[in-house]
Amino acid sequence: MIRFKHILFIALFLLPGVVQNTDAQIFGIQVDPALQWQTLTTEHFRIHFHQGLEDVSYEVASIAEEAYTSLAKEFGQAPKTLDLVLIDSFDFSNGSSNPIYGEVILIPSATRLSDWANVRLDSWWRMLIFHELVHAIELDMTQGVPQILRNIFGKISVPNLIKPIPFIEGLAVYEKYKNLGESRFNDSHTRMILRQMVLDNNIPSFDEIKQYYSRTEWPTDGFLVYNFGSWLIDYIEETYGKDALARFDRVNSGNLMNVFFFSDLNETIKKAFNVSADDLYTGFRAWLKDQFSGEIIKLQQEKLTTPVQITSLGFITGEPSWSPDGKWIAYTHSDPGRRDLRLITLKGEEDHEITTGAIISHPSWSADNLSLVYTKLDYDSPYYLHSDLYRYHLDTQTEERLTTGSRAFFARFSPDGKGIVFAQDVDHDGSTALSHLDLQTREIQVIKKFSDGNGIIHSFSFSPDGSKIALALLVRGGYQDIYVLPASGGDLTPVTQDKNQDMDPAWTPDGQYLLFSGDADRVYNLYAFQVSTGSFFKVTNMMTGAFTPAISPKGDAVAFTSYGSRGYDIVQMPLDSSTWKTATLPRDTIPAWSGYAPHTQSSQPYNALSYLMPKGWFPVPTNTGASLFAFGADPLFRFIYSGVAGWDFKANVPTYNLSLQLNASFPINIELSLAPEGMKQAVSFSVPLALSLTGGQSLMLGYERSNLKPHHEDDKDDKKDEDSSDFANKVVPLTQTLHLQYLFNHVRHDDLFAERLNITTGLDLWNREGSNQWYKRLILDWHEEFRLPLLDLNTLSTHLKAGWTDGTQATEKFELGGSSSSFPLRGFDKKSFTGKQAVTGSFEWASSVISIKKTLAHWPIFINELGVDLFAAAGMAGDQLNLKEIHVGFGVELTLTTTISYFAQVQWVFGVAQGLGQPTPKFYFSVSIPGLL
Repeated sequence: MIRFKHILFIALFLLPGVVQNTDAQIFGIQVDPALQWQTLTTEHFRIHFHQGLEDVSYEVASIAEEAYTSLAKEFGQAPKTLDLVLIDSFDFSNGSSNPIYGEVILIPSATRLSDWANVRLDSWWRMLIFHELVHAIELDMTQGVPQILRNIFGKISVPNLIKPIPFIEGLAVYEKYKNLGESRFNDSHTRMILRQMVLDNNIPSFDEIKQYYSRTEWPTDGFLVYNFGSWLIDYIEETYGKDALARFDRVNSGNLMNVFFFSDLNETIKKAFNVSADDLYTGFRAWLKDQFSGEIIKLQQEKLTTPVQITSLGFITGEPSWSPDGKWIAYTHSDPGRRDLRLITLKGEEDHEITTGAIISHPSWSADNLSLVYTKLDYDSPYYLHSDLYRYHLDTQTEERLTTGSRAFFARFSPDGKGIVFAQDVDHDGSTALSHLDLQTREIQVIKKFSDGNGIIHSFSFSPDGSKIALALLVRGGYQDIYVLPASGGDLTPVTQDKNQDMDPAWTPDGQYLLFSGDADRVYNLYAFQVSTGSFFKVTNMMTGAFTPAISPKGDAVAFTSYGSRGYDIVQMPLDSSTWKTATLPRDTIPAWSGYAPHTQSSQPYNALSYLMPKGWFPVPTNTGASLFAFGADPLFRFIYSGVAGWDFKANVPTYNLSLQLNASFPINIELSLAPEGMKQAVSFSVPLALSLTGGQSLMLGYERSNLKPHHEDDKDDKKDEDSSDFANKVVPLTQTLHLQYLFNHVRHDDLFAERLNITTGLDLWNREGSNQWYKRLILDWHEEFRLPLLDLNTLSTHLKAGWTDGTQATEKFELGGSSSSFPLRGFDKKSFTGKQAVTGSFEWASSVISIKKTLAHWPIFINELGVDLFAAAGMAGDQLNLKEIHVGFGVELTLTTTISYFAQVQWVFGVAQGLGQPTPKFYFSVSIPGLL
């Protein structure tokens, strides 16, 4: 018969994304069971929200219905009902759409949006909702045979998922621009990066932008599929007509081959646009150059600012902070190999890392040069991923966590040095506050709060005398401007009032000028505001942008972030007011926001059980019968289920294999199965003991009750035994098993060097029906990997596994040998050695050989790279271990890493191994989906 894991493997390929949340996680964490959830129902939406988001839910409802009407008209189809989940568990701005489940997840946090997004719309909610609803509606489209399959089997047919990612993410960015007038499509950052591509004559190939993959070159794959991809979509609509995208979607969503991953993009494009895919992209590249040639000439007509480059790492390098003694610049950096806080001299020398972490940002020096304060993202608990305050002590080279759960995202030492002033998320709805942390008492006091999401702090700085704070603030209506606030709180005094994205204010040491970065004319430059006269000056004229100014302690120079061919870097130039040009900035009247609109409709308590119906199902034939596969979940993933149920005609018995996950304080997994080979009932749960973005510890407990006859699918001799009458009549006693497993993982970074350690220890206790004896099994699995200081894949790893049992039956002993068994020893046949004790160890060196980055023709199969793995391994097994019986093997593996469709990364491994003393080498082949199987 086909076992359940084989059916799950089929489901993964037929249903991309079905198991994306099989561990009941939203963006990688559990939903806090203490949250109280309500559901607001509208014509087309069920909006699920927790306490603190009541008013927001009605705003979301209004925006979502408005967007639904517009998008349903444009695409011609739309789901009758969608689930929107509002959850404030994360200190980053994001959302997601799952067309399989008809669900959209929305996160309130909108901090520092202008670092990467266009904030000129009236609210973050409108930006986020419209983007995700494009996905929810457009990806749901079906035509022809896929529509018939959808009508019969539910959401097993999602053909619009099978297309290049720019046609998914780039489409959403473009649609937002086309319908709302602003998006990342016309954002100043996007225009800057595209302008540099044209200047460098380095526009990426079609293959480079089709998929997400392990890209180590700038720009990132995220920029290529979102921002760059939106310009491809614009070109298609401009060149092939306003209905071009609708034509493409009609053809693509009716393509039966998309259901099986074998569609040819070239044929779809030919049918939709009457042009080949290669010719379409060639035309786009020429068109893109034309879009920026005039802009480049115009910028070059004025004398361009020529600062001196300090750093040279590229990618995301920025946020300079000048040490009080003027000797060092602290800055942050992120690339595919590292995320860290670094120091460098003004001449670009002695560049070195001082600490690492996820999303370290906005360093600030203490007045004594001895420490830096910054914010960093990490877990508060299994339920919250928050940003907090940290301080690095340069004299002791140690990091100190100052807060937990403060949700701080920008910080500066207070003028008196006794505290830290920081911006923080508050109230669940995206609101922010400016607060003060007393370093002695650790008490936090709010200086100024901006309620109802009307006032999202971006950045701030103290005046030289400490009496005022310059603040970059985003208010309702899409206005991000510079304000001045008394240091003790009070009323805001506006400095700028326009739709330019003004940010990162910095005072000159004499207090006469306030510098900031702004994108007038959609090009970021540094501007200066003269405090005494209210006049504005343009400080730089950059082709490649100017951000995050930091003024030297003497006031004679400014360091700032700028862009180049390899990404962002830090530059510096003299700060000479005689070279500045007078600037005239518009002065708008910002409409007053009157608060959330009144509402009369009431919400209802969230009911997970109303979502029990399967999202989809399909028949699965087996060797001796037939079965049905089905899956489902509620929007909050309080329960997730999948399973197979059917009938075995040969044995004339029902069969099923059901998996259910229930989520309360921690996930509880339940598995029930019945087959001619026997039955199994199991329950398990995992409890986190420690949790961090750099590692964690957890404890898994489980109980199993079964009398399944053993399977030996990969061994022909055992299969003959299974088919024999002796095997068919064999009675397997009912066995009870207790599982206890401890898992430890940790990642340590040191600049480009990294170490990853995973340790698993397990204890099984079991007894058989009719016996009072409990048997034991102990297993230790130690895997340590070292990434060598190179950006491309280059690792050394060691793997040690040991086991001991006092089980007496042959099936309870350890089996050593083969390439894919629980105790592998490549170069020997599977189960070459057995016993109550077993040990294996291996040493491997893996490296990327060829970076391919090509699609297979125009099919949705992206070939990322070819890697090589040289290994040597040793092992032994027996009822008593004997070093004289140790066996050694060595060999080489070639690993082809591919991405199929939007979701599935697939690795194809071809290996050859020679066991010492074996007459011939062993050849093997395997396919795996990392993280899923």
